[in-house]
Amino acid sequence: MYVAVKGGERAIERSWDVLAKKRRGDLAVPELSVEQIREQLRLAVARVMTEGSVYDEELAALAIKQAAGDLVEAIFLLRAYRTTLPRFGYTLPIDTEKMCVERRISGAPGGQILGGTYDYTQRLIDFSLLADGEPVGDIAAASKQSQDDESAMPRVLALLDKEGLIEQERMHEDAPEPGDLSREPLSFPADRSTRLQNLARGDEGFLLAVGYATQRGYAHTHPFAGEIRHGDVAVEMHIDELGFAVEIGDIAVTECQMINQFTGSSEAPPAFTQGYGLAFGHSERKAMAMSLVDRALRAQELGESVDSPTQDAEFVLYHSDNVEASGFTQHLKLPHYVDFLIGAGAAAPFASRSWFERAITGERGMSTHEAESALTEGYNFAYLDEQTKRMIRRALLKAVAVPGHQVPFASREMPLPYGCGTGGLQVTSTIIGAADTLKVIDQGSDETTNAVNIRRFFARTAGVTTTTRTADASIVQTRHRIPEMPLTDKQILVYQVPMPEPLYKLEPRVVECRKLHALADYGLINVKYYEDIVQHGSIATTYDYPVLVNDRYLTSPSPIPKFDNPKMHMNPALQLFGAGRERRIYAIPPYTKVKSLDFEDHPFEVQKWEHACALCGSRESFLDEMITDDQGTRMFVCSDSDYCHSRRDEEEEPTQ
Repeated sequence: MYVAVKGGERAIERSWDVLAKKRRGDLAVPELSVEQIREQLRLAVARVMTEGSVYDEELAALAIKQAAGDLVEAIFLLRAYRTTLPRFGYTLPIDTEKMCVERRISGAPGGQILGGTYDYTQRLIDFSLLADGEPVGDIAAASKQSQDDESAMPRVLALLDKEGLIEQERMHEDAPEPGDLSREPLSFPADRSTRLQNLARGDEGFLLAVGYATQRGYAHTHPFAGEIRHGDVAVEMHIDELGFAVEIGDIAVTECQMINQFTGSSEAPPAFTQGYGLAFGHSERKAMAMSLVDRALRAQELGESVDSPTQDAEFVLYHSDNVEASGFTQHLKLPHYVDFLIGAGAAAPFASRSWFERAITGERGMSTHEAESALTEGYNFAYLDEQTKRMIRRALLKAVAVPGHQVPFASREMPLPYGCGTGGLQVTSTIIGAADTLKVIDQGSDETTNAVNIRRFFARTAGVTTTTRTADASIVQTRHRIPEMPLTDKQILVYQVPMPEPLYKLEPRVVECRKLHALADYGLINVKYYEDIVQHGSIATTYDYPVLVNDRYLTSPSPIPKFDNPKMHMNPALQLFGAGRERRIYAIPPYTKVKSLDFEDHPFEVQKWEHACALCGSRESFLDEMITDDQGTRMFVCSDSDYCHSRRDEEEEPTQ
């Protein structure tokens, strides 16, 4: 089990102060303004808008400033803000044929407009930029040429189409409306519109690497640029009250159409095919990489063999999002995976046992939201908008109706990184009410950085009462533990789940796992556990030990220690599981049968140890092993800080 950071509220606040000072830098240097970022770091702004899925140059520039130039963090900030915005409707598809062109790379009639580009610069550092003022050379405003002008710029694809040399792509009247990936969960097989939405939000570096791989033989593609253009296009929206569309503004976009050879198949003659890319702002590299990946992912629909990961839609689409990838990767080094109390030079504080006990178990004075933080204004109750809450409630109802079944849902970006409980956050945000009392634990403790952060989040956005006492809570959100104190039928336990699929280590493909669940075919994991018994004499799994819910679905209990598995069986509380990054919700209703996997000759057993808690003397609770000095002295304490407090209070009462 991981050892959690405990007693970390003040440390978090100090960390925020240090971060603000680091971001500002030397006070003798003039502060960088949002307007400067917007005007002078326009390529960075374009990337943040594209991958943040919000076209707002000022907000993107503000996010870059707040993130101290970390573009992935800025994208995360913009995505989290986007979650809070109301949705008024959909605009009409933009018409890039009528683009007011600022730059065009094409050999087709209409000419080429070089515009501003680094393509033809020599990569020599311009030291004149160190001086105040403008760089050497004249700066002229980029000319733009509208397609409404008499001198037309026909597309290369239009010319190839006229000659019958390229595949026909026509919108049929009976074609279904494209889905909205921001409102619907990603599922497979994914149609092309869904794939393009995903790629548009995808990380530029990831797409660049995959696109590069397609050119090195990891796909059946031989691309050449058909047309790359950058400029402004009008955005129109149909207004029901008016009965017609009106122009609501312009946006800058970059469009790329990559042409590929196609040898033909039994159904289609040889022809050129295309890959497509579109991004906000001046984002040529992103649009080109996107078009390369788009074409590679079309292999199956064009009858080509799928031989490479670059052609595997599930692999590419599931791993292209930098907010998800960054969150889940970086959560491995976030404080809740280490312990401030264990490390070189940490021996001195342990000279005081009372200090150690306070650090391990936390102070109990924080029982209401006033102690957490002032209520944050400007957000909906509990952060999520009501439309999103209704969507999640529908998923929860289905999950309760089919115990243990993973229900897909359109997960939203939350203000905390993926890996810190975004799925649990969304479930709690959806079910919590003003009269609820919330308890948050991280590996049993109320005073870890993760628990404190989440508790303060709900105190700020919902104004609800918070507590550290299990008995007083109506909702308990947990990471990796089930409280030692038995829950009641008036309580809800919300699990933060990093990986909901119990079969993923044996079968990483989501579609194949769905088939195995549908057939209740769990032979893979039974064979794996049998091999463990043969090799080790027992099943070598101590946490995230899978369970069979209601004699039907194999389910991940989240990475709780298997010590907690028996608590799930016939538990009177409603148990809800949220996996934000994996976009899955599942549930175990009250008084449901839950059985840990085992064999008749090797029945399931929980961990046991000879030690007792050094603070309360418990031998029945799950214990954390703590190193108390540089000599390696160890002591064992209850993982559940509230349970440990309660036992100590009970022991003190008779004495008093």
